[in-house]
Amino acid sequence: MSQSPYQNPYQSSRIDPTHDEQPPRISPVAIVCGVIADFGSTFVMGIVLGIFVAIYIGAGGGDPDTIAEKMESMPVVIWGGFAIGCLASVLGGYVSALLGKVWPLKHAFLTGFGSLLLGFAMAGMFGMELTSAYSLLSFAIVVPMALLGGYIYILQRGPLPPDPRDVI
Repeated sequence: MSQSPYQNPYQSSRIDPTHDEQPPRISPVAIVCGVIADFGSTFVMGIVLGIFVAIYIGAGGGDPDTIAEKMESMPVVIWGGFAIGCLASVLGGYVSALLGKVWPLKHAFLTGFGSLLLGFAMAGMFGMELTSAYSLLSFAIVVPMALLGGYIYILQRGPLPPDPRDVI
């Protein structure tokens, strides 16, 4: 019997039920690393932004005792922190997609969700009010930004070769 020209000659027409290869799984390590990358980079970049703004206020002759109060109301600090959080969430999603190796968008989504939960927990610990439009927007954007990081990983990786287990 001749083989169909549309079938891979090295591939069986049936999937072997005794095949012991495990299906790919979600990697909790990749998700935790993504959340750490998100929060770690947010923390470091936030400190850098705070140092630059404090130097700017201090160089302008501001009172050192009121620098923190002035920083809380400065739009550059508020929106700079928002931009930093967005970039950090993209980085966290990218890291989890890179380390997860399979299902990059699932890893990125779970990283964004984990970062969101950790953000809510930290907001509760520090007594932050989540009623302002800024705080609601900053929490609402975490998961989409992490998914963007996973999508950027997919764009850089390129298409995957076809799975040899797929049968036409």
